[in-house]
Parts: sequence; structure tokens; C-alpha cells
Amino acid sequence: MLANMSEIDWSAVGMSELPTGTVTLLLADVEGSTRLWETHPDEMAAAITRLDQTICKAIAAHDGVRPVEQGEGDSFVIAFALQLQRTPLAPIRLRIGVHTGEVRLRSQTGGEGNYVGPAINRTAWLRDLAHGGQTVLSGTTSDLVIDQLPADAWLSDLGSHPLRDLPRPERVVQLCHPDLCNDFPPLRTPETIATHNLPVHLTNFVGRQPEIASLREALAGSRLVTLIGRVG
Repeated sequence: MLANMSEIDWSAVGMSELPTGTVTLLLADVEGSTRLWETHPDEMAAAITRLDQTICKAIAAHDGVRPVEQGEGDSFVIAFALQLQRTPLAPIRLRIGVHTGEVRLRSQTGGEGNYVGPAINRTAWLRDLAHGGQTVLSGTTSDLVIDQLPADAWLSDLGSHPLRDLPRPERVVQLCHPDLCNDFPPLRTPETIATHNLPVHLTNFVGRQPEIASLREALAGSRLVTLIGRVG
């Protein structure tokens, strides 16, 4: 996924240049970008520059298109994925979702275009399942690329999972390669993401290993555990 596109202003891509019909979409974002900008601003600035250069090269090599930014900060949409994860981008870790479907165009000021509709939504929710460094494909895309994978790459079926606000679950497949981390926690589905209104603890627990072990055992058998005791 390489070539030089530095002289092209991709913000000038209009609706007439965007592919229509059935398109393979890649949607990615930087895991924990807000925290990284706060704690490692210089490293993040350099990593974002490398990321943008890699994106331009990947687009050129694969005849892809990068539509106008869709208001998601570090997110971007192009048509396709492996080199992004293989590029040294520390401290950045990308979550990537890839889906193939019928796209719709939305006109914007100045003739600029963008994708809207079910295909882009499904790609976004698919991406949100992933962890930093992980690339996941929809079942549709998996079936299309299974016989055309890059050298040494393979696919791992992760089963069917619900996607936010969508009526049917999606078969999710992970893109794997020897150069990548291929072992991740369970996908970030609603069932695996605990929601609560408690503040995040700001310090580590010190000398509480037995208590923490007991708490984990209690949580494994119950959805609600109440802790009572002195502070400290």
C-alpha cells in the first residue's frame, strides 16, 4: 500500500470523484486519542503525521479515495487496511473496521461529498467493537477477500455479535498477520463493556491483593457487590 500522494489535496475530492454503488469502506480511529494528546502531545503530533503519510501512500497504491473528514477527530474513511496496522505509529494504536455495502452520497458545501447511510454506519459500529491494534471485517467483506488476502495474512472468525442500533447481529472476522498482535480481549460489545456512573480511581491499590482476589471471585458470581469498610 505505497506510493507518493503528497502533492494531492484530498480535501478537494468532490462527489463526482467518490466511488458509488458497492464499495469497501475502511473506518479507523485512534484508541484513547484524547488521553494521548494530553499526556504525549509531541509524540502524538509526530505519529499523526506518519499516519497521514501512510494513508496517502495506501490510497495511491490501491486506487482508493479519502472523503472529506466526517467529524470524528482522528477517524478517517478510505477504501482498504493491513499496512496501517504494520506501520510504526507509537503511541497510536488503531481500531479498524472494514465493511462492503451499497453507499449513499451526501452533498456538502462547495460541492464536497461524503458517505452516509447503512453501509457507513455498519462500518462505524464494527470498528467500535475492536481494540487498539485490531482490524475486524464484516462477514460480507470476509467472503469477498478470503481468496485474495495479502501474503501470510489469514482471517479468524470471531462469531456473530450485535452492533449498536442495528436489528441483526454481524459476523465479525479478524484480520491476522505474523507482524501484528493477533490476541485480543473479547470484542467491545455491550455485554463486555461495563457501564456505571462511578468515578475512575486515580491511584493504584497498594497491599490489597487478597481483597482484590476476593472481590473478583464475588463479581464472577454476581452482578452487584457492595464494599463496606474504612477508607485507606
